[in-house]
Amino acid sequence: MTDSRLIIMRHAKSDWKTEAATDFERPLASRGVRDGERMGKWLLEQNINPGCFVSSPAMRARQTSALVAEEIDWSVNEIIWTDQIYAASLPELLE
Repeated sequence: MTDSRLIIMRHAKSDWKTEAATDFERPLASRGVRDGERMGKWLLEQNINPGCFVSSPAMRARQTSALVAEEIDWSVNEIIWTDQIYAASLPELLE
């Protein structure tokens, strides 16, 4: 039997003291970069290898996704970027 699970991961700590023009463009804070790497390492340690990787294209989500992908040896080019995730609620994500 295949182990199937859905993992919903929020972006790492974002930088509120930035000159980003919009919330969508807000980057990760330095702590967020460290935490993004840690999130990827944790997935690797748990032997969790996603069959599909979907992310919001918001800057902080893109950065988090790239950091996680690097740690689990997942190509950033294979991440599915979708605007529908940005600001979605949990019920919307599950739908």
